[in-house]
Amino acid sequence: MTATVFTGTPTITQHLVPTASLNTLEKIGLWFLLLFHRLNKSKDLFLIDDGQVKQSSYQRFEGKDGTLYLGFTTFMPVPADYEVLPNKPWTYAIELNNAVASDNYNS
Repeated sequence: MTATVFTGTPTITQHLVPTASLNTLEKIGLWFLLLFHRLNKSKDLFLIDDGQVKQSSYQRFEGKDGTLYLGFTTFMPVPADYEVLPNKPWTYAIELNNAVASDNYNS
C-alpha cells in the first residue's frame, strides 16, 4: 500500500492522511476501508479451497429507518505467525501496491 504522511505534501508514492477530518474511530475506519477498497477492488484473491474473491468489496444496505449502511469485506495479508511476533499486530500488514488514490482522500 502507499506510504502515508501526516503533514506536508505527499509524493507520487505517498498519501496524505487528512488528520483534521479524521476525529472519530468511525471516520478513521471508513476512510481506511474506502481508500483500501478504491486501491484494491480489481485484485482477485485465490483462496486455498480454489475460491476466488476480490481483495476488497463492499455492499450497500438500507436500514428500516432509511439509513444507508456500507458493508465491507477486506482481506489484508499478514505473516502466518503475526499474533505471536513481538511488535503491534497491525505493523505486520503486508503491502499490496504503491497506488495512490485521488486527492478526495487527502482532505
